[in-house]
Amino acid sequence: MTFWIIQTLNGLSFSMMLFLIAAGFTLIFGLIKIINIAHGSFYLLSAYIGLTIIQKPGNFPLAVVISSMSAVVVGVAMQRLFLRRFLTKELQQVLLTFGFVLIIADLCLWVWGGSPLALPKPSLFKGSIWIGSVVFPSYRLFVILTGVIIAVGLWIFQEKTKFGAVVLAGVDDEEMLRGSEINIQVVFTGVFGLGVSLCTSRPHPFSIIISMVASSFLFGI
Repeated sequence: MTFWIIQTLNGLSFSMMLFLIAAGFTLIFGLIKIINIAHGSFYLLSAYIGLTIIQKPGNFPLAVVISSMSAVVVGVAMQRLFLRRFLTKELQQVLLTFGFVLIIADLCLWVWGGSPLALPKPSLFKGSIWIGSVVFPSYRLFVILTGVIIAVGLWIFQEKTKFGAVVLAGVDDEEMLRGSEINIQVVFTGVFGLGVSLCTSRPHPFSIIISMVASSFLFGI
């Protein structure tokens, strides 16, 4: 039984890690119908930036802040300068974002090289905890909890909030929404920025706070 409990928790932890990376892609595609093939590249870029900052000053919270914000800035710039011209044009979106995949991948290879690197775990979650007779890493439990919180939060955001209704209405009938004096392009940019922020860091309390603050700022414009 101990074996099955550990394997189940490991499976949940890994699946939640994939969910946290993919949640932003799903949010962007589900709300504003943009196929962002470069979504994983933002995760790659933010991880390298965060690792560089950790190795220099050794400050994990600072690394999370700067790496997350850097990826969000790149993502918002890509949406405002390029993707906004190709709404409802799926083939162009795929080709454009795939081009960004190649650009970001080559940039990371040029700056950081091709050797595998790993981000250290936050010091707060380096230990393990007892669950009955099972010892399990606290960091993996935190990943599971974070995934559940994000999943519930995204559902509430899309189905129960006024902003979620505005986004869906903008996708269905943008011209009518413009008549209500709502800047739908800023709304779309806010959704894109939030989607990028969800994948920019390994789960950490600071990354969740940053996602909330970034989305509140973007949605409040």
